[in-house]
Amino acid sequence: MEFTTELNIERCLNKDLIEYLNLKGVSYIQDQKASARIEWICDIEARVWGIKSISSIVKKVSIIGEVEYYFDEDEECEELQTKEFEIKGFSIECDLKAVDNTMYPSNVEIDFKNKKIIIT
Repeated sequence: MEFTTELNIERCLNKDLIEYLNLKGVSYIQDQKASARIEWICDIEARVWGIKSISSIVKKVSIIGEVEYYFDEDEECEELQTKEFEIKGFSIECDLKAVDNTMYPSNVEIDFKNKKIIIT
């Protein structure tokens, strides 16, 4: 069975994102928004005696977002800058488990240092 889940990413804003976007001289982050689109499948391994295992496999993750910020040299914070971004080239780590008879992605973390997207 194939699924597509869309999630808002709450905590992707940090200094590692600033470095990833190469935003040198940023003094203040006004706002950030990011969302993930996760394409995944649920695989059921069955035998004649019943279900041996249920696992999930993430096929693709697309992360897009936007950050609003001010530069250091703009001392009066008058000129708000906006940059859209997309996270590309990161490995995907999936740790989906069935909880209370349900299985779905509920959280996305971005590890900029290790270039990893973690789905739980």
